[in-house]
Amino acid sequence: MTITLIADDLTGACDAGAHFSGRGRVGVFVDATRVDATRAVAVVDTESRALSPSEAGARVRAVARDLRARIRAGFVFKKIDSTLRGPVTAEIEALLEVTGRPTALVCSSFPAQGRTVTGGVLRVDGLPAHTSVIGRDPAYPGDTSVVTDILRRGAARPVRHLSLESVRGGSAALRAALRRAAGGIIAADAETEADLDALAAAGIASPDVILAGSAGLAQFAARHLGHAGSAAPMPGDAPGSSSPAACIP
Repeated sequence: MTITLIADDLTGACDAGAHFSGRGRVGVFVDATRVDATRAVAVVDTESRALSPSEAGARVRAVARDLRARIRAGFVFKKIDSTLRGPVTAEIEALLEVTGRPTALVCSSFPAQGRTVTGGVLRVDGLPAHTSVIGRDPAYPGDTSVVTDILRRGAARPVRHLSLESVRGGSAALRAALRRAAGGIIAADAETEADLDALAAAGIASPDVILAGSAGLAQFAARHLGHAGSAAPMPGDAPGSSSPAACIP
């Protein structure tokens, strides 16, 4: 089975893709028409985080169409920023549209980097994200940290919250909760890596669901798909994102 990740910037593409390197090299591409079909795992950078929602949606839609056969035959993961910067909803809805899948399970939580979602609120090092230093980033979505409020902006589909209680209710109960919330965007809580593990397992077990998240969720998707690898740390003085990232050898 092929695995395809679609990321909104190059750092995120490498950061998430590195987790899938356990069974071989991962290809990172900036042109979807040049994706190597022999790659079991391919990551495409749409470089769309700074675009308007309409432009970002169009770019993801075009990439998904170019990769339609690959996506249809395998697994697709939508890499998003752990603090929901950029036109996240537009990109997720574009991917749902092209793939024909009805539901996206979204969780940007990345506990290892201090980013969690509890009670539907995105937190950075314990603070609501919009009150943290991240909230001053021009790409951050305004004066709220309520994930459903952020994802509902411009959404054409319903956006529902999946509580931490549901995430921790066991695999059968979690899959049942996903079925009840199907047909839109599900914004899930996750406070720990165990929560992300549960979400990844449930999403992969649900063929109508697209997983969307940060490298935190990507790590557990890779484990459940049998492609887990160790991300090599970036040098301490490496340029680029302030978030630790790793590119694939």
